Amino acid sequence: MKATKLLLIVLSCMLVIGCKKNKSDDEPTPPAPQTDTISTELLKSYFPYKNMDKIVFESRGTADVTYTVVDAKTTYANKKLQLTTTMNGSDGRGGTYFVSLKAEVTNGTLLNINFQQITGGAFEINGSYTYDATKGKEIPETITLSNGAIIKKDVGLYYYKDTDFLEWTFYRRK
Repeated sequence: MKATKLLLIVLSCMLVIGCKKNKSDDEPTPPAPQTDTISTELLKSYFPYKNMDKIVFESRGTADVTYTVVDAKTTYANKKLQLTTTMNGSDGRGGTYFVSLKAEVTNGTLLNINFQQITGGAFEINGSYTYDATKGKEIPETITLSNGAIIKKDVGLYYYKDTDFLEWTFYRRK
């Protein structure tokens, strides 16, 4: 009987000690630092394209080029948001043009943009841009790629030079 009472007392003491809170548990945990993330909506504001959109670019001394968006899609898989836009263009005189814009956001904070422009099916210009939201800066309204091409928020591709060094500027949407 004494052994049973002793066992109950020991178990009770262990229960009290085991349930006792640490003082550090009572203190609130500071919030994790917040970083601006690059949302689908924000990314689409720089690439406002839909399939079959028609976009006209102009250059001094030559015919305008009308691009048709043949593939505009957004996907999300493995913590990567990807946006791809492909456009085929024509100057109305037999000249053919191709533009590809690819943007990838990794973990909501790292943006990589790749640009490719092909004239006449053979000559190619490439450019890129990287933005890291963890660095504390906001994405600029105007993004300048490594090849000098410019992408503007709510406009999309605004300016680029082709393989003949002709400067093309966004003119209008049809």
